[in-house]
Amino acid sequence: MAQAQPTIKPTLWVVVDDTSPEISYLGPSGSWFGQDGVSSFFTRNDSSAIINSNGLVYNGTQHGSRLPASFSLSYSGVGFEAIGTIEHGNRSKGDLQWHCFVDGNEVQNNTSIQTLPADNNWFICGDWQTGGSGERQHTLTVNISATKELPFWFDWMRYTPSSDLSLENKMVRLEKDDPSVLAGLSSGWDVGMGTTTTKGASFRFEFIGTSFGWYGLAQLDNIDPPTVEATIGSYSVDGGPNQPVNFPNVPSRGHWFNQKFFETGILPMAKHKISVIYTDTGKYPLGLTFLRMQNGSLSDLVATPEPPAHSPRQNIVILSTVIPIAVIAIAILLGWFENRRRRNRHSREVPQISGPGDGEPQDLTTPVPFFSPASPLGFTDKSTFVNRSDPSAVLASQRDNILVPAVERKNANNEPEVVRVGLSDRRTTYTSEAPPSYTA
Repeated sequence: MAQAQPTIKPTLWVVVDDTSPEISYLGPSGSWFGQDGVSSFFTRNDSSAIINSNGLVYNGTQHGSRLPASFSLSYSGVGFEAIGTIEHGNRSKGDLQWHCFVDGNEVQNNTSIQTLPADNNWFICGDWQTGGSGERQHTLTVNISATKELPFWFDWMRYTPSSDLSLENKMVRLEKDDPSVLAGLSSGWDVGMGTTTTKGASFRFEFIGTSFGWYGLAQLDNIDPPTVEATIGSYSVDGGPNQPVNFPNVPSRGHWFNQKFFETGILPMAKHKISVIYTDTGKYPLGLTFLRMQNGSLSDLVATPEPPAHSPRQNIVILSTVIPIAVIAIAILLGWFENRRRRNRHSREVPQISGPGDGEPQDLTTPVPFFSPASPLGFTDKSTFVNRSDPSAVLASQRDNILVPAVERKNANNEPEVVRVGLSDRRTTYTSEAPPSYTA
C-alpha cells in the first residue's frame, strides 16, 4: 500500500495527557506505573547528561512500563504524534522497541538511540508526516517491548482535530507559526526562531478558555543563566494588572527547548484578551514556541493585530498629501460655480440674440437691420408686427418666440424708424407699433 506524501506540520493540536481517562493501559498486572516528572529522574553520573534540555514532563506525570505492554485510545482527527521520555542505558543492552498502529495499520515509529542522553518530549510515533489517516474517528494502539533495563515512558499525545469536533474540556496547542499567532506579533520578533530581544516587542491575542500557557526557547548563547529570578517582561489578561514574565530556570548555557515562561491561573470560561510585552534590554531573550489553552475554541481563536509601528507617521503622510489636493479641488469647484453664476446673471441682464441665417449671437448695442429694398419700409417678408395695444398679441409673441422689430422712435417725417430687432422670449420682449398703411 503506497504511503501518502509528506505534509506540512499542523499548527493546531488537541493534547491528551497520559492521565486522561480516554487512554486504556493494557498488559500484565503491575506492568504500568506512574512517575512524577521531576528533574532528578534524568540525572546520571555522566558529564554528558542533559537535564530538561527538551522541556519538562507535561503536567509532571507520565506512565512507564518495564514489561511488554500496550496502550490505546480513540480520537477524532487527521494526524497524530505520541510523545514520551527516553531513558538511555548502556548500548550493550540494545534498543527499546515499540510499534504503533492506527486502525490496525502500522505507522512511522521512532527508535531509542543509546548514545543520546536522556530526554523528555521524545517522538515515539506518528502519522501526520505522511498526511494522516483521514478526517474521522481513529484508534491508536502502541505495543512496547520494555524490560527492566530499558523502561518505556509515555507522556502525552496530540492530534489534529476534526473540523466538527467539540473542544469542551480539551487542551488546545497552537504552534508559533499558526496564522492566528503570527498576526498577534509586533515588529521586533525573529519569527523563524520564535524569539525577541527588542525592548517593547509585544504580542496580543484573544482566546476562549479557562487557562493560557506560554512556552518557548530559553536561549543562552554567550551568557550564563541568571543567578536570581530575572523578570524580562509582563503579561495581562483582560486589561488587568501586569504579571511578571520570568526567564526560565535553566542550569547552564545552551538552547533549552519547550521551557515555560508563564502560565495563567484558572480563568472564567469566556473570551479573554492577553497582552505580553518584552521589557528587558536584550540580555535574556523571550522565546515563543507554542501556546496552550484549556477549552480553546477553534472558531474563536483570534489574534488581536498589533497596530503598525509607523501607522501615525503613515497617517500624517497620507493626510498631508490628501488635504492640499482636496483644498485645490474645492477651490476649482467653487470657481466653476461662481463663473457659471456670473454668466447666468449676465445672460439675464443682457440677452444674446440670433441674427438671421447664421444663428450667431449678435451684439444688442449694434442695430441689426432687417431691410429689403423690395419690401415696404424695407422690412423683410419674414417680419411680424405686434400691436402692443393688444395684450394677447404681445403674449403670443412671447410664447411663439417670433421675430419682431422694435420701434423706439419716429423720424422727422413722423414715420416709424427701426432701431433694432430681437428674438422675443419670456424674459425680454421687443414690441413695435403697427406701421402705418403704405401705398407704393
